[in-house]
Amino acid sequence: MKEAEPLYTLVPLNSPLEAEVLAKGRDVGQVKAASLTRVKLEAWPFQKHGTLNGEVSTTVSQVLPLFTR
Repeated sequence: MKEAEPLYTLVPLNSPLEAEVLAKGRDVGQVKAASLTRVKLEAWPFQKHGTLNGEVSTTVSQVLPLFTR
């Protein structure tokens, strides 16, 4: 955690949640607009806290530099 970095963001109840995600090159071909999704959050074990269901709204064909975890 860095100084002045937001800890969390509050959103209104019952409002849609949007996320911008990155996909690895080998997985990109499987991601299409209108696909149903199940998202596992890295911060919480999905075995204990479950997953988030959603739908892909848009995709972008953009190659980004390599990133590491």
